Amino acid sequence: MVVGGGEFALRKGKVLLEHSADVVVISPYFCPELEQLAESRKTNVRNHACEPANLAGALLTITATDDAENNRQVAAEA
Repeated sequence: MVVGGGEFALRKGKVLLEHSADVVVISPYFCPELEQLAESRKTNVRNHACEPANLAGALLTITATDDAENNRQVAAEA
């Protein structure tokens, strides 16, 4: 799981995809490249802010937003 929709999240998601991971990206917005990955069905996207319930069952969660407080909160919930 990658929380964030910008360039940093894109880079992290691509690394996971290179290792054959099933990638879920959660963010209220997505950079164009992440939108393309979603359209090609290479990633599963959830278009909303991350909530604690979204993290259930995730083997790995990467916080990749530009909001340090949000990153801290997601990390604590994970």
